Amino acid sequence: MSWNGLPVRSGGFSQKQPVSNYIKGEFYGRQAEEAGGVFERNGIVGAFGAKR
Repeated sequence: MSWNGLPVRSGGFSQKQPVSNYIKGEFYGRQAEEAGGVFERNGIVGAFGAKR
């Protein structure tokens, strides 16, 4: 699964197309070294987190 061309604004990112195809996340932590969010695509719903 991938989302291309996500705009980053105010420390976050999101893209909504149809209701069942979205991603929303934000950066946090010292110097925005971490990210987390939720997504849905093709009936698959999930959450993610990352640390640099």
